[in-house]
Formats: sequence, C-alpha cells, structure tokens
Amino acid sequence: MEQTRSLDDFAADLRILLEDESAEEKYGDQNRLARMNGAVYLIVQAEEQGVDLEKLFERSFNETGFSAAYQETLKTSLHQNRMLAEDYGFFTKANRYRLENGENPVIARGGFRGDLAHLEEVVPELLAPEASIDFANLRYCPESLAGEEDFDHLDKVEIATHLHHAKIVSSPSYLRVLTAYNNG
Repeated sequence: MEQTRSLDDFAADLRILLEDESAEEKYGDQNRLARMNGAVYLIVQAEEQGVDLEKLFERSFNETGFSAAYQETLKTSLHQNRMLAEDYGFFTKANRYRLENGENPVIARGGFRGDLAHLEEVVPELLAPEASIDFANLRYCPESLAGEEDFDHLDKVEIATHLHHAKIVSSPSYLRVLTAYNNG
C-alpha cells in the first residue's frame, strides 16, 4: 500500500516539476514530457488521497514568482492534460509506472490504442518561440499525430492570449498568432 503524503509534500514535488532545474536531474533529457508525466502522476496520486487540487495548485505556486495570470493558465493546462491522460487510459498499472518514472505512457484507450503519448505545442514555436517549451502551451497527443495541425485555431488563439496576458508571449509573437489564425 502506498504511503499517505501530505498536501505540503505533494505541493513541494509539483513545484519542483514546474520550475526547479533539479527536476532535470531526476528526469534527464526528455525533460518536457518527463516533467509533465511526473506532474500528471502527482496530481492523480493527490486526488486518490483526497487532496483538494485547488489547494495543491495554490501551495505549489506559492513562492514561485509566477504571476496570477500565468498561474491560472498553468493550472488550466495541468487540468487539461490530466483529463487527456484519463481519456487516453494512462492510469493502467504499466502506464502509472511509466508516468512515475518520466517515461512516455502508451495510449490504452480509443482510436490510437498502442501509440506512445507525445507532448505537442498548442501555439507553434514558429509563431511564438518564447512559448515553445512552456508547460502551459503543451498538450498530450498520440505520437503518430506529432507535428500535425491537430489543435483547433481557437485553442491556439486562446492559449496565446493567456500566455500574452501572463507576459510569456511577447506582443509581436501574439500578433503573429492572431494574424496566422485570422483573428488579427
């Protein structure tokens, strides 16, 4: 049986995954995917132990220096990726092991069953290079769709807008996104 952890323990670990370079020591070269996998796994563990996710995010973001706008954007991204992980069936015993160890989970449900998970940028690096590896700009997708235009244009504009308000995406990059998706 897994040991019960406190809200503060979960929050400290999530904070490390979100901002601390020591996460690279644990997760190695596949840093983005490994850190997102670790964050999703941590969130699921916290849920299973009855931890209030709003309190988890609040404590995790405490002392990070993240703006309120960025905290909301990041929280939304983490929630969305957690839901995608559930939809893709990431919580099998084998996938939980993969998530815990920062490895790619295998999609266990739906039309992409058997495909490895991949993190894709919602707002393309070409338009907003400063957002390319930001956690709030990453979503799970099947590896076979990597690099394809699989996000709705409204998603791209919405994420770019949130990242612009959070001062992650510059005004010139934001205008490129709006122009590219006919909202400028």
